[in-house]
Amino acid sequence: MKRKPIPKDKSLPPKFERDSEFIWDSQEQVTRSIEQIGYRDKLDQAFKAAIARAKEAAK
Repeated sequence: MKRKPIPKDKSLPPKFERDSEFIWDSQEQVTRSIEQIGYRDKLDQAFKAAIARAKEAAK
């Protein structure tokens, strides 16, 4: 998989330039951001609830 060049966009937060291990919209960066802000558990619970509702509706 080819990596996109990192944009030199001034609208990006200053931390981005220091933390440019990943491309700002890459899956790795999105995953890291979700974990850093504490939404991982909330998303896991929401997906589990949605799957349970779908299984119940399929019965």
